[in-house]
Amino acid sequence: MLQKYQAVLIEQNGPNKGKKYTLSPNQDYVVGRKDSCDIQVKHTDRRHCIIRGKQTYFLVEDAESTCGVYVNNRTVISKVLESGDIVKFAQTKMLFEEQYSSDEGKKVKGKTLEAIVNGTEYDGCAFYLEEKKGYTAVECHFTNCSFRSSLTLNEIKGCKFSNCGFSKEFRLRLSNKEKISGEAWKLINLTHLELCYLQLTALPNEIGQLKNLTHLDLSENKLTELPTEIGQLKNLTTLHLNTNQLTELPTEIGQLKNLTTLYLDINQLTELPKETGQLQKLTKLSFVGNFPAELPKEIYQLKYLTHLDLSMNQLQELSKEIGQLKHLTHLDLSENQLTELPTEIGQLENLTHLYLSENQLTELPTEIGQLENLIHLDLSENQLTELPTEIGQLENLTHLYLSENQLRELPEQIYQLKNLTHLGLYKNQLQELSKEIGQLKHLTDLYLSTNQLTELPEQIYQLKNLTHLNLSTNQLTELPEQIYQLKNLTHLNLSTNQLTELPTEIGQLENLTLLYLSTNQLTELPTEIGQLENLIVLNLSKNQLRELPEQIYQLKNLTYLGLYKNELTNFQKEQVNELLPNCKIN
Repeated sequence: MLQKYQAVLIEQNGPNKGKKYTLSPNQDYVVGRKDSCDIQVKHTDRRHCIIRGKQTYFLVEDAESTCGVYVNNRTVISKVLESGDIVKFAQTKMLFEEQYSSDEGKKVKGKTLEAIVNGTEYDGCAFYLEEKKGYTAVECHFTNCSFRSSLTLNEIKGCKFSNCGFSKEFRLRLSNKEKISGEAWKLINLTHLELCYLQLTALPNEIGQLKNLTHLDLSENKLTELPTEIGQLKNLTTLHLNTNQLTELPTEIGQLKNLTTLYLDINQLTELPKETGQLQKLTKLSFVGNFPAELPKEIYQLKYLTHLDLSMNQLQELSKEIGQLKHLTHLDLSENQLTELPTEIGQLENLTHLYLSENQLTELPTEIGQLENLIHLDLSENQLTELPTEIGQLENLTHLYLSENQLRELPEQIYQLKNLTHLGLYKNQLQELSKEIGQLKHLTDLYLSTNQLTELPEQIYQLKNLTHLNLSTNQLTELPEQIYQLKNLTHLNLSTNQLTELPTEIGQLENLTLLYLSTNQLTELPTEIGQLENLIVLNLSKNQLRELPEQIYQLKNLTYLGLYKNELTNFQKEQVNELLPNCKIN
């Protein structure tokens, strides 16, 4: 038996509050502001999004809208809707509710079903449910039933399961509920249990009965301790305990021999039980924001860790034992108080991502050059005055962030990093760039703002793959005509320099979408600026412009034009408003 299924959207605000739109399966609904749209909503795009009706669920898809589609305050591109979801189109909020009906009444026996109806007794039924969505089951009794697909329940109030079989995963998500049903602790077939945002201060001992659990998420509660029965969950592979008030973990944590992922972020754990070192299958450990002065030594016993996040603590030093974690690929030590790194850091030969931003490092060990597999290195917001020449040995590096340090120059070896795509150098004390910059042929993003550059080497224009170039807050007095060679530029920031004119060749940057020229000394613009037809943002504020070239009105895609603090007449400002009606003028 296939139960009858439909859904409704109910407006939650505005003049049409309470208005309902009925949605039927196997039918698409266009949402937008045009009269021809199935669901007409003000302040949206002409074709804002599409709601696609399937046999047993509805899917919302963004149709490349300018302001996005939001479900429960999160922007989405595509999402299966569930009962209770709040969908936001521009300024309009709508409640999504599913509706089921059954010709069989409240008792169903021996049927093949594709949905669950609240208040129904099921006996000997086989369920084939949509695996992407969560179901609500209220006052339902399931006896001798089989669930042939993965089952996700968002509510089980008043439900009972007797002698049921589960072929795949069985998930229970009770996040944001006011109260947990006692039935939850009797679902011995559960594989995934999510109990987030419930203000829980304690867990019942019955948690130990859920021996089939592989995933347990208890994040965003007020737990101060865990019951010792947690150690009975022998099949657990993933445990989320982040954002609670835990001051210690039970020694039984060491009995979770199959645990591979453990999140302990934002608690008050200054130490770990020695049994933590027995978790030899652990590959991912997140220990963010617990504020120990030194790292619990048990972490160094977890030899098979690949991901270790120790950010936002108060670590003042890193033990040489870090070199024992040879399987590490990702190490995050950002936002600590480290003043130096041990030479043993060079023993982490499998490391691909190393985050050291927001510390107090004044130098790097030469052994950093031994990390030959490193592709991402973040050293921003430290106190580095120089870099070791060995940094040039990191041949696989694609992302290097050195911003907010005290670098006056770069070692020539840095230009050997031929695979670099992103180089961040803003807020340093660089007075010049080497002509060797031209060797970094794969660079797409180059950030040089807030330095002391007075000119650019002509070799910078050999970086044909650049899409983002930030040169703001320097001392540049001219922009060479070779700028036209950077054909792939989409973002160019030249604000807060000393430019008095722009080369006509700037009009050849046909892919440019954002151009920042504020706080310079420009008195006029080249007519060629009208060729930048893809430009969305143009900021000309705080210059000395007395007039704008007529060609600027060809920029039909402009959404923002900054003209603040120039010498334009009121007539010219009114003309801009008239000829660029869709553009915000500041």
